[in-house]
Amino acid sequence: MFLLLTLNGLMGFRIMLGKPVGKVLIYSLSWPIIHALSELCNNGKSEYQTVHISYHLSDVLPDIIRNAPDIVVLDISLHDNCGVVNAIRLYHPYLPVIVTGNYFLFSDRVVAEYYGYIWLKLYDALLSGYPEFTLTDHLRAVCFAGTESGGNPQIGVIDRWEENTASLMIDLSTQLRRRFYHLAGSPRLCEVVFDWLIKGVSSMQTSQSLERSSKVIYHYRRQAMRSLQIKYFNRDFIPSLTVRIKPGDKFQEDDNRNELYQSHRMTDKEMYS
Repeated sequence: MFLLLTLNGLMGFRIMLGKPVGKVLIYSLSWPIIHALSELCNNGKSEYQTVHISYHLSDVLPDIIRNAPDIVVLDISLHDNCGVVNAIRLYHPYLPVIVTGNYFLFSDRVVAEYYGYIWLKLYDALLSGYPEFTLTDHLRAVCFAGTESGGNPQIGVIDRWEENTASLMIDLSTQLRRRFYHLAGSPRLCEVVFDWLIKGVSSMQTSQSLERSSKVIYHYRRQAMRSLQIKYFNRDFIPSLTVRIKPGDKFQEDDNRNELYQSHRMTDKEMYS
């Protein structure tokens, strides 16, 4: 299974093999970011021949189906838009995706790790090398190697990618809890965080429910924030340990889009021919 997954990934992931790239698809709500990313693709050194723009998040998957890009750049909050990536991966398991933003949370990295072939790139990191470095340099060049890449999908995950929203949420939430436990190393901390704090229960209410001192619960909270490397509890704590699927993300559940999606869904034979 490992050998098959590795070979399929290498065959599908043409950019990493150094083969020419013809198309890129960009999505962002910000026109300046769209313009900057487009220039990054067409700076005189890039291999890209065509840049396609998606102006609505709901159009990303249909645009991928119609235009068959070699790489996709999404200016989104990854943990808030898991349905988008899930729909893309159901259609093309090995399509390289760059997610860009001002900052990334633990949940973003877990989602990238879960689906694989996803790069988390800060705006500044992506654009600071212009015009010397192109978009493909960020994927190929050794100097850009690092933990921002999601790597290969986990063994067995491809067979578990869900078209059902509830099952997907359960799978991703389980993965978040497992990865946080490996990070923090405390079953009790994991219990307090996932069973109470990320559900919006205050530290005082948690201490009363668990019949523990509030100082102990605040200690767990600080310990969790250190493990997650976040400073702002109100802004980042719950988003760091939760994922969302917005109604507009569920492309495969819309009848018209589902018909389009199923009729174009790539088989392994088509993908690697």
